[in-house]
Amino acid sequence: MGAYDLIRTPVYQNYIRPARHRGAKTVAVIAGKVHDELGYVDRIVFVCDALSANKFRTTYDLKLLGRTGKKFGREATFIFGI
Repeated sequence: MGAYDLIRTPVYQNYIRPARHRGAKTVAVIAGKVHDELGYVDRIVFVCDALSANKFRTTYDLKLLGRTGKKFGREATFIFGI
């Protein structure tokens, strides 16, 4: 498992899969929240990279519908169509 998979897999398990189970059509993922939940320190760039990567979207069949906040900031919010 690669370093980015250590971010992508928990995001799928904790955000995407539960949202799909609820029947939601979209899910918002906040980079800073993911960063903190993973216990990271000064790794926000890696979290944002992992969430914006095409591999994340293709692996879990997602569409990036929107993104707000700074490109590599804690407040970066990714809106995915699921």
